[in-house]
Amino acid sequence: MKIEAKGDGFKNLHNTLQGMADKLESSLKVGVKAGVEIIQTSAKNKVVVKSGNLKSNIQTKVEVISQGKVKGVCYVDAAGAPYGIFIEKGTGIYAVNGDGRKTRWSYKSVTGWVSTIGTRAQPFMAPAFEQEKHNAVDTAKRIVIEGIKS
Repeated sequence: MKIEAKGDGFKNLHNTLQGMADKLESSLKVGVKAGVEIIQTSAKNKVVVKSGNLKSNIQTKVEVISQGKVKGVCYVDAAGAPYGIFIEKGTGIYAVNGDGRKTRWSYKSVTGWVSTIGTRAQPFMAPAFEQEKHNAVDTAKRIVIEGIKS
């Protein structure tokens, strides 16, 4: 007696599962992107605007870090606005967590020499995250579920 099993059914199953995995990853990227864009919008609404440069350098990035895992970040592009961290965290005696310089210092600005003990923090990223984190996660979940169902 001879028993023979053909792999066609397994190949179809494999293709179906691969298609589902691809759909999940695609949905995760779309969902995470939507979530971090909610935080980005909030941060742009909260940031102090002088020239608009800092606001325009609040960016998002979404990347697949491994199969089934997607990471999204909202950040200030330090190449375009290297001073963003000083606005967020403050400087000198006013720096968040007491991390700043404790003594007066001077620097040359476009208008001449300036003496300072620091600048108060004007946070925009952390408050945006705290305000919108639940909304961002809920939005991402909704989009992922919709993507899987479609």
